[in-house]
Amino acid sequence: MNKEILEEAERLRASLDKPTAGGLSFSNAQQPLVPSDPVSVEFHRLGPWFTQFSFKGKEYGGTNRYAGDARVCDFFEWLDVEGSLVELASFEAGHTLMLAENPAIHSILGVDPNPYAVLGALTLRSAAACFTT
Repeated sequence: MNKEILEEAERLRASLDKPTAGGLSFSNAQQPLVPSDPVSVEFHRLGPWFTQFSFKGKEYGGTNRYAGDARVCDFFEWLDVEGSLVELASFEAGHTLMLAENPAIHSILGVDPNPYAVLGALTLRSAAACFTT
């Protein structure tokens, strides 16, 4: 099963534009694959990920954690924001999740021109739904 998942992931990754940071491709440092966890399988299928996500104590995606990033707190402190947001270049939606945690925010539209990032954001939305229902 692991070999099939990883082979499918390689085929999918090869067909998409890979995300880059500072002109460098991401490392392959990922959270371990847990074949019995469908969320883990989906994250690995669409990886590699840069951002680490946590749902109910389980970690998925990459190894770079944005939880507690002071810039999100500063954003809400400096601006009187409520209702809907548009986030440009939302990348893997690491900060999007933090923005969405604010009770004053009802919806967020993330815009990114990279289909790889959009596919990742859809995966993240599905993963989050698995843990909130």
